[in-house]
Amino acid sequence: MIIEAMKGNWVCLRCADKEDVDFTLAIRDDVEKNRFLTKFHNTKAEQAAWIEQQRLAVDSCFLVIENLAGKPLGTIGFCNFDFVNNICECGHYVSWGMPMENVEANLLMLDYLFNVSKISKSYIYVYPENKQVVSLNQRFGYKFVKEETMGNGDLGLRFELESEQYNVQRKKIVALLDTIKK
Repeated sequence: MIIEAMKGNWVCLRCADKEDVDFTLAIRDDVEKNRFLTKFHNTKAEQAAWIEQQRLAVDSCFLVIENLAGKPLGTIGFCNFDFVNNICECGHYVSWGMPMENVEANLLMLDYLFNVSKISKSYIYVYPENKQVVSLNQRFGYKFVKEETMGNGDLGLRFELESEQYNVQRKKIVALLDTIKK
């Protein structure tokens, strides 16, 4: 799915394209960042094909997080968009950005999903050991639902976020970001 770029105070989210192959592979090869992600070993050609597949998909979107100078910082996205039940999964989230950049990237994507696409619920899967991501997503209002086997066969924690709860938490997050000077 191709969506319009979103710009915040620190970052911009835009759809990944073929020029992002090297960057997306490099960030996935970062051992520290990669330790809580589903393992994969794409070649450049496979990664380019996957990015193109994401661009053509109607139920998913793979985004690059950039600072306002255009430097790529990370990736984020959504997939498994269920148009009948109006829910989707968020993921592909890995970043070299500063904390406020990472928070704003998540905020921009969730704003798009809840306030533009008008979904009613978002869900994520997190490895149980990934305490930092669990904490971040709980601040956004995600609630633990259950332990569940993820698509790759690993055990994950499923969290869900309803639109109403997001909009309550959003006000707090925006107020916190407003206290940080650029």
